[in-house]
Amino acid sequence: MGKARHILVADDDARVRNLLTDVLSRADYSVTAVADGEKALKALLALEEDAYPFDLLIAAVPMPELTGVELLEEMRKWGIDIPVVAVSGKATRETVLALKALGCQEIVVKPFSPGTLLERVRSAFRKHAVGGETSVARDAGQQEQ
Repeated sequence: MGKARHILVADDDARVRNLLTDVLSRADYSVTAVADGEKALKALLALEEDAYPFDLLIAAVPMPELTGVELLEEMRKWGIDIPVVAVSGKATRETVLALKALGCQEIVVKPFSPGTLLERVRSAFRKHAVGGETSVARDAGQQEQ
């Protein structure tokens, strides 16, 4: 079996951060978790053997220091090209358009099931590889904002 894919989780809510870490670890991903966008950017910029140390980013949209949108803007400035899954309590049209314009592959709306999260992570890897469109995942019963 090959090396586990390494996912960076950036969320200021410790409960959500721990949940994401647990779900991803159980699915055999290697996970590093940070509490804000600034720490996420520092982690993303830490080159390892001339390669970025993460295979995918999961970022909360509202976060202190740098929001998810601002983090994606910084990633674009630095040329960091990895798949991104955004997590938000609300996915307004404006937020979805901003994230899409910045190359976010998936947007997951809270609350979500572990299955939905893992499905969106796999989808983000696929879409990044082929340049697919951004999609918004809502679990059953959620309304569009």
